[in-house]
Amino acid sequence: MSTTQSAVSTFPTCLRTGPNRSSASRAIRGISALRYVAGFEERTMRITAELSLYPLASERPIERITGFIRELRGQPGVEVLTNQMSTQLRGELEDVQRAVDACMKAVMESGDRVVLVAKYLNADLPIDSPPQL
Repeated sequence: MSTTQSAVSTFPTCLRTGPNRSSASRAIRGISALRYVAGFEERTMRITAELSLYPLASERPIERITGFIRELRGQPGVEVLTNQMSTQLRGELEDVQRAVDACMKAVMESGDRVVLVAKYLNADLPIDSPPQL
């Protein structure tokens, strides 16, 4: 008997009967779904991002940049810090992506050509203090 056949034959019959699974199998799937909905299996990823906006041939480049930053600061779930070189964001992956997408769309729909440089790091770095080198 092959390893695959052996593993399948020892797996409980109620969990390997295909689409007509037994009530035990349905109960297990139901419990898994409840645990997911209740947040027991929720997986989160906090990230740090750095953004730099470059308006091209704009008559009001500073207005475009400050408007973009104001829009970022109004986004929920995202911590924003701006310095002379760039803007850093920190938060849950989905919140940061949602904020960047919304603000990028708004500034790009303004009519001016812009370049947005974005860097993402899969770590939750403190953005309000200088790094320890």
